[in-house]
Amino acid sequence: MKHIIKTTKEKIMYEVEADTFKDAIIQLIKEKKSLRYADFTGTNLRGADFRGADFTGTNLRGANLRDADFRGADFRGASLKDADFRDADLKGAIFE
Repeated sequence: MKHIIKTTKEKIMYEVEADTFKDAIIQLIKEKKSLRYADFTGTNLRGADFRGADFTGTNLRGANLRDADFRGADFRGASLKDADFRDADLKGAIFE
């Protein structure tokens, strides 16, 4: 299935072949693609490996981020209201 992921400020668009939207995001991160300023409102990203990912300015409001690995990830300027980080690994993550 083809998924389209857009970033708002940088106006980048990716078309990704993946089974789920979550898998598409993981694929882009593995390829070191920019997800800065993307909108992942309410997205289920539970248990995913996002080590070192750049979520600068990304909208993660209400996202399910439980059990995910965000070691060294950058969340500066991200919208995180009601995001669920329970049991996520945030060692070295940057928030400010």
